[in-house]
Amino acid sequence: MNADFRHDLKARTQAEHDRVDAALSALNLAVAPDFIRFLSLHRACFGAMVQACTHGSAMQDTLNDICTRIDDDLHTLGAPPVASLPVDLGRVDPLALDYMLEGSRLGSKVLRRAWVQSDDVVVRKAGRYFATPAPVERWRAVCAKLSDIDADSPRAACIVADAKRLFGLFTFAPVVRDDRPVRQAV
Repeated sequence: MNADFRHDLKARTQAEHDRVDAALSALNLAVAPDFIRFLSLHRACFGAMVQACTHGSAMQDTLNDICTRIDDDLHTLGAPPVASLPVDLGRVDPLALDYMLEGSRLGSKVLRRAWVQSDDVVVRKAGRYFATPAPVERWRAVCAKLSDIDADSPRAACIVADAKRLFGLFTFAPVVRDDRPVRQAV
């Protein structure tokens, strides 16, 4: 192995990661319209990711659970249901899916702080997504698996390409409730 692939993957997807972070950080999760956009975006993207999972896999079950939680929160907020993005991701390396999901869950822990500050009773009542367990050991397991991969291998190249496609879902997905794309000018 030439380099730790976990660090290589982060470096090679940093631009995509930064775009998603900037778009999500621009939302004020303490107010209903932005919280609905945040949840709608996640629902649409996670729904598309479910389709790329191996049928009956733990990842598929986890994503389905999260989608149900988001659906419940959107209902609490009085927002209509959100469909999955109409994309066929085809085959996606399961480790790329793990990387995106577990990374998203860590990011949501940070964004949760803004949601907790909401004075809006309805926004605070819509807390099922933020109550989703996000065990740190799952992130550590993903990092360990990534570190075991040769950074110059074909699988590493596939994971990088798949992670970029998954980041792309979050960057360019229009949110049903709002014609503006979530993507911010960079």
